[in-house]
Amino acid sequence: MVKAKDQDDAGSSAGSGSSIGSRQSNSGAKDAAALKETQEEADALLQTKTGFVLPLFSVLYSTLGTEKYDHLLRFAAARVCLDFVQLLLLVLRPEYGFQFNTGLWVWQAIKWVEFANPLTSKSYEFYVVWIYVGVAILVSAIGVAAWVSRCFRLNCFPYVWPVMLLMVVNAAVFLFYVSCFTVFLAAFNCNWFMEGQGEIETAEGATEVVDLRFRLHRFPEIQCLELPHLAHGIVAFVACIVFTLVAYAVTLTDYEPNPASRRWLATPHPSVEVWALTAKTIMALNMAIFSGQLYIQSVIMCLATLFLCYLFIRWQPHLNEWVNHIRSGLYCMLFWASIFIAIMKFDHRREHPGHLKWLTDIMLMGLAPVLVFGAALSFARLRLSTYHILKTIRNAPEGTRIKDLYWFSTPEEVEVASRVLRRWIPEDDEVLDPEAVQMADLIIQIGLAHFPEHPRMINTQANFLISVQHNYQMGPSLLQHIAKLEDSTQADHFTVFAREQELKARSKEQNQGVGLSDLVGYVEFQRNFRMLARAHRASLMTLKAFWTALLHENIEFKHLVDLFAKIEATAKRTDKIFKVLLDRYPNNESIYRMYARFLEHVRSDPWTANKYTLAADQLEEEQDKSGGTALTQEQGVASSIGNLSEKNQAIVVIDAAGIMLVANKQAQKLFGYKKTELEGKNVSMLMPQPFAGRHNGYLRTHIHTGSLRRPAVTYKPSANSHHSGDVVQLLL
Repeated sequence: MVKAKDQDDAGSSAGSGSSIGSRQSNSGAKDAAALKETQEEADALLQTKTGFVLPLFSVLYSTLGTEKYDHLLRFAAARVCLDFVQLLLLVLRPEYGFQFNTGLWVWQAIKWVEFANPLTSKSYEFYVVWIYVGVAILVSAIGVAAWVSRCFRLNCFPYVWPVMLLMVVNAAVFLFYVSCFTVFLAAFNCNWFMEGQGEIETAEGATEVVDLRFRLHRFPEIQCLELPHLAHGIVAFVACIVFTLVAYAVTLTDYEPNPASRRWLATPHPSVEVWALTAKTIMALNMAIFSGQLYIQSVIMCLATLFLCYLFIRWQPHLNEWVNHIRSGLYCMLFWASIFIAIMKFDHRREHPGHLKWLTDIMLMGLAPVLVFGAALSFARLRLSTYHILKTIRNAPEGTRIKDLYWFSTPEEVEVASRVLRRWIPEDDEVLDPEAVQMADLIIQIGLAHFPEHPRMINTQANFLISVQHNYQMGPSLLQHIAKLEDSTQADHFTVFAREQELKARSKEQNQGVGLSDLVGYVEFQRNFRMLARAHRASLMTLKAFWTALLHENIEFKHLVDLFAKIEATAKRTDKIFKVLLDRYPNNESIYRMYARFLEHVRSDPWTANKYTLAADQLEEEQDKSGGTALTQEQGVASSIGNLSEKNQAIVVIDAAGIMLVANKQAQKLFGYKKTELEGKNVSMLMPQPFAGRHNGYLRTHIHTGSLRRPAVTYKPSANSHHSGDVVQLLL
């Protein structure tokens, strides 16, 4: 078969009559296409693996991805209650007009939850000391995070206490974000828009009436725009920004990939919590910045609390539905109290004696009914929408296209509906009901028909495949695809990163055999290595173009400058790719040797090149001593099938869609195709009819049901191929 193909190729070449110049033109076109492909793959690789993103992911995964405390009911209840109390203290403030007995033990107990109250109750100097204590804690946490990131990269943790310290900091962010935030905010709560005068006590002990504008709200004797408080305020402002960024990073990566998780506060995606954090931040800023402007404060407070109600009632962020209902009711209570801020401000009877006390009593008496109403509204919204979706799908006529079974408006709605799988059989509360899982699978397939390239939808499917169906081949492949989508977010990229770490840990626990996750990692390594080789070649070609131009007699200086700039840009990009892959595959001596050649020939840095050559030699010696190959987890499959894939038998690796990812030399020789003609094509091209048309259906059946249905054992290239049609006998 190979001989016949070579004769055909020779005849085609002889009959074409093409000139050397045309062949060179075709070669140039191929080089340009290969360069473009390399750039696209490099963009996808560098998009999430450069800068501060990877170190940040490693720190967050080390401190959040390994330990979850909300599987404990008391921790989950404390987090929900503390979150509500901190927001309630932003709403129920006497300066808004509420009149209640602040001497009650209940108020005295909860007011300390807002840390700014005790820290500003003594003196200005005492409060400033605590500002710098908070700044020191922030700086220390960032320094420890940098150390943990380095240890994660080296895969070596000599001490555990830094990780535990970061866990405590993260827990504090979860439990006391608003309280900690208001401590820094108090430093620049300077009555910016307040109009009026007030009495202050001077240093001599006398009383003086002054304009309160631009004076510290909690310490009116301090002027904000004068030293030394101006310096303290700037420090507190920077600390506010850093602390808020830390809170967003922690919230952005607090998610649960397993849709069947029993964690009380588990969320399948952090988007709702991120928006909720934004609303809480606005509420705190509103209290500090617009002090004295009750018109603005009341409107902003009503809008922020209403937005919180909408988020939790509409999108149901937690997998545990009762947590959604309780938090919806609590946020409705906040909205109810915020409405009374506006009423007290705009009611013309506010000056009447006892009127504000009467409004305060009505507000307090309505809190409990509003809690029940909000929880009931959330319950009804979830149950009725789920019932409608299931009824529509079940009553659909036979033969209806999967896309027409139900019309989902957003991928988030698909994910909420797919939670029907969270039903366990009565005999074993650890086993999901198969019928519920099958219905969830159908709902996800409908969602994919509507949103085939949406990151949230692909994320939902990947998590379902990995955690519920234990499909460790297609699930990780889908996650890798998410990272390449243009509209994917950093939360989606962290999902991919966290799953990669989980699969690595799972591979380490496997003592025998080759896992499917290893196979996917091996395919990814092969792709990355080929991309690296093409990038290296592109750098060498830019150098060649530069020196070739110098051989010409007439050459413009501008042209040389452009070529030199191209050399620098290409070399810089290739260097980044090398460093990313060295980080990912730290035990691969081939990459070390290639990088040494790159440094010597492209970067003209033989000293550094020698260091990497010595490192490669050391790795090779270690491999020889261990009697095997020191491959990373991504290459784990190669250690088990290395000889098989390269020497003895033909191997073709496909993904869940039937696309060929890897075809070794033996497979290329067996079927008479070149590597570029196989990889990226559907494997059905190697099958005769009718099996070629049925193979995708076999794959879908295997993915959804687990049953394995093999086609015939006789394959051949399809009839419309230019290759030989000889029959090849195969044993699957």
